[in-house]
Amino acid sequence: MEEISWLLAQRLAISGLRKGAEESLTLEHIQSLEDSKGSIVGRKTRKTDKKEELLTVPSLVRDDGERISIEDFFHEGRVSPLTSEQWCQLPLRPVVTPRVHKEEDLAEAIFDRIIYSPHVCDRTNFRNLSSKTRESLIGIIRQSMKNQEPIRLSLYSPLGAVDNPFKRNNQQLPAMAEIDFLRRIMALHIAVQLVYPPGIQFFLINEAPAFSNNPPAFSDMGVFQSKFLEPFHSEMERLIKLVDATGEVIKLLRLDDLLWGTPEKKEEWLKYKERAYQEMREAYDDPKHPSHEIVRLEINTFISPMATCTDPYQYPVAYELAPEEILGVYEALKLYTKSRMSHVELALGEVDTTYDQLNPRQKELFLLLYKKGKDMAFQYRVTMRAREKPWYKLPVPKGKVIPYTMVTKPDKAILNPNSGNAPHFPAHGEPVLKPQGEINQSTTVTVRPWFLIVGKRGKYLPVFDPEGRFLYFVEIESGVY
Repeated sequence: MEEISWLLAQRLAISGLRKGAEESLTLEHIQSLEDSKGSIVGRKTRKTDKKEELLTVPSLVRDDGERISIEDFFHEGRVSPLTSEQWCQLPLRPVVTPRVHKEEDLAEAIFDRIIYSPHVCDRTNFRNLSSKTRESLIGIIRQSMKNQEPIRLSLYSPLGAVDNPFKRNNQQLPAMAEIDFLRRIMALHIAVQLVYPPGIQFFLINEAPAFSNNPPAFSDMGVFQSKFLEPFHSEMERLIKLVDATGEVIKLLRLDDLLWGTPEKKEEWLKYKERAYQEMREAYDDPKHPSHEIVRLEINTFISPMATCTDPYQYPVAYELAPEEILGVYEALKLYTKSRMSHVELALGEVDTTYDQLNPRQKELFLLLYKKGKDMAFQYRVTMRAREKPWYKLPVPKGKVIPYTMVTKPDKAILNPNSGNAPHFPAHGEPVLKPQGEINQSTTVTVRPWFLIVGKRGKYLPVFDPEGRFLYFVEIESGVY
């Protein structure tokens, strides 16, 4: 405790040396960009039905900004009975066992009871598909069946760990969250094969390399640390070969290759990048622009999620705040931007914190994260919109593949990102192995943010493979290692 107190004192001493640009950022500046509907007060504070005491989260980083290791938080650990390779190769059950009668439309049954079933997709609240989209996607299945081809599915997903120590501490290589994710794809394939033998073909597009600080990506994006990207992607390739022995089901692609992987594509990307960024900025800033409301809604939706992808400790003021106070800032930011994005948020969840409830240092961090999140939202959306350009091509044309998403988007099939159906996907949290309750149930993996795990250190135990590589956490009372 004395060492932590001394480090905090050091940070307090340099608080007056912050950048002038950061000091000039005020709430008035933000409010000038918002219309009267963007009230900073937001909704009233609410409590969830599930009463749970607020966490006390220990410091997550050292004075040099590096994350504190798992070993420093957990003095005990266990060795997994299986290696990562053996976990990959365990027998699989279908993700769901469909019952289809002879008189039923098989394409509709495959879609409703497997591909878009509640076992596979998040269909809570407003997240159901429109009838038009549903019919369009079923039409893709019909065409695949006519040609006796696998039903093709796609997903854009960041394979790595976002640069925020509140979310994920293990950043170097895939762990059980990724293994579970790959096995879940194969379980979906097996389920479809029960009623349609060709099964599925799943195009998994790794977004992470397109959001590092490596040119020609946006230089200040830096959601993922470049030094971890290549080893992580290479290990994913290895794990896929273990999970999908045929090599015919899971097809791993890279977004950066698809955007600028050839000299011709790179030239097109560079011309598009600066022009599209400027056009989107102009539409956002000009209330009279014909696309103003659409662009404004799009950017504001992504501000909070993008802010959670950045390390708050890049700002000196974060060292003056307790981790719980930083989480309160994220809660206020989500509330202010009215974000409805699932699977990527970062908040305590017990209450909704408004901007007015923040202390002065929290408000300073709020403004910094808002500005950073907004800049990143523009860069992210410009990058993802490039998928609509003629020089961007997947191996399968757009109208012949069913697209999944992992975050809340209107009229999209939202894939549950793990077998435990937790509200975070692998890049945004740590894997927790949940034992089967009954003999006819499967062991599942859920994903939880790092701060939730270290905030309840007495509840969790890290489990490593025989070579000392971290694999997953278990809840101690479960007794499963």
